[in-house]
Amino acid sequence: MGLIGWILDKLGFGDDEDDFDFDLDLGMVEGKNAKSISDAVSSESLLRRDLNVHNPFEREQYVRHVCELMTGASSDVDYRRSDYQKVTDKLQDLEEIDALPEEEKRELRRRAQMIIDFEDQESKYKRPVSKISEARYREIAQMEDEIEDIISRLKENEEYQSTVRRDMNLLEGEKAALAYDRKENCKKASNAKSLFIVCLVVFVLAFLVIAALRNMFYFDVRVPIMIVVAVMALALTGIFVSYRDASESDRKLNKQINRAISLQNTAKIRYVNITNAIDYCYHKYNINSSHELVYMWEKYLEEKEARHHTENAMRQLEQYRDELYNAVGRFRIKEPSQFVYQPTLLVNDEEMASRRHDLVVERQKLRKGMDFEVYNLDEYKKEIENLVKQYPQYAKEILNIVEEYE
Repeated sequence: MGLIGWILDKLGFGDDEDDFDFDLDLGMVEGKNAKSISDAVSSESLLRRDLNVHNPFEREQYVRHVCELMTGASSDVDYRRSDYQKVTDKLQDLEEIDALPEEEKRELRRRAQMIIDFEDQESKYKRPVSKISEARYREIAQMEDEIEDIISRLKENEEYQSTVRRDMNLLEGEKAALAYDRKENCKKASNAKSLFIVCLVVFVLAFLVIAALRNMFYFDVRVPIMIVVAVMALALTGIFVSYRDASESDRKLNKQINRAISLQNTAKIRYVNITNAIDYCYHKYNINSSHELVYMWEKYLEEKEARHHTENAMRQLEQYRDELYNAVGRFRIKEPSQFVYQPTLLVNDEEMASRRHDLVVERQKLRKGMDFEVYNLDEYKKEIENLVKQYPQYAKEILNIVEEYE
């Protein structure tokens, strides 16, 4: 029956049937509790001492306020009634389990114990601390099939880069040594030229001295001339051989230096190419070396193994729970989940008794809340009824407002 029908019935305009199915048992709320409910209701704005009923605005606001209180109380009653029924079903399930034959209980205990043992075993599993972010984990997972080849190629490239860098350093050292030898050869050739000039000057001076001695003292100068010529020939021969060796060595050194420069340029090109390839790989995989990628790969494998263990454990646990759920579902059980997720209820009598006590207390509190809201709802309806009786000239307006909340 709607709210308007209830009011019309109270005023004598409706039929005798009343479909309001809440029966407030004030006997359940005795003494101070009953007084507290009455005080709580009377403390609401149901008292109209400050209300000017003849003021349309105040009258409408007051009626809407009472209707909103009724709507809230009705919703709360429905919500508590649903919870009350669930708690009642759970209590009945406990009684149903308790009344089962011992053989059936034993089977349920066995399945419940499997869940308890498995959960206890999993609680002792020490999961490794994850040292890889979720983003990095997903990134490596996408290239899992090829990452070992990537690591291998990257290591080879890094080793080749180190080899090329070492070759460049060796070539640079060789080029410096050749340049030093070339400088020494240049000095040797220059010294040979200087010595050649000195020898010529000495030869000329010797001939002048010999010529002077011959003219002045009429010496026989054939022997001195032969000696000077022989010495000069030997000196010039030595100077020529030294200069020729220096020139030949200089030509060889130039070839070696050019070859070293060519090899160094080739090595630089290889070094630049391999460095670009390595830098691209570093940027692509957001790493600084192959060692870092290897470290990430190892941590990925550890995390993958841990997740695999967790997934297997969850599947195994769900299987045990499904088996217990099906086993419990063979009986007249309305809420099998309370046994599936609290398997200790089936193996521990004290746990079962404690659970029963908690549900009884919970149901009592829900019942008290329902009684309180039903009492409030009844008072709100009486307030609307009294308002219509006392001010019949506004009855139609009041009932129209009430109808909006139906």
